[in-house]
Amino acid sequence: MLGRVFLETARTLIPYDTEDCLRAAVGRVYYALFLECRDVLSRWGFAPPTFQAHHFVRTRFEVAAFPDLQSIGRAIRDLSILRNQADYENWHSIPFSSDSEALSALQRAEKALALLDAIDADPLRRANAILAIRAIP
Repeated sequence: MLGRVFLETARTLIPYDTEDCLRAAVGRVYYALFLECRDVLSRWGFAPPTFQAHHFVRTRFEVAAFPDLQSIGRAIRDLSILRNQADYENWHSIPFSSDSEALSALQRAEKALALLDAIDADPLRRANAILAIRAIP
C-alpha cells in the first residue's frame, strides 16, 4: 500500500471536525509523508532502516545538503511533532479544537509529496538528491 493512501483517510476524517477525528487525521497525514519518504529512500538504493526508522528517514532528508530535501525533512519533523501532540498529549486540545491545524498539516504533506515526486521524476534532481544523502556521515 502506498503511504499517500493515508491522505484519503485524513480527508475523510477532517470534515467530522471532532477532536478525535482531527487527532487521527493528523496521524494519518504524518504517516503518509513518512512512508512515502521511507519508500523513496529504498527505491534510491538506501537500505530500509530496521531500528529508529522515523529518525533515519527524517534526518536523511533534513540534513542532506540539498534544499528541496531539507524542505521535505522540515515537513516530516513538523508533522511528527504535531502527530506526537495528537497521540500523546490528550490534555492539550487547542490544536485540535477546529479543523485548521489538520487542514494545514494535510496541505503541508501534499506540498512535500509533490516536491518529492518532482525530484524523483527528474533524473538529474534525483541523482543530486541521492548524492546529497550519501554524503551524510
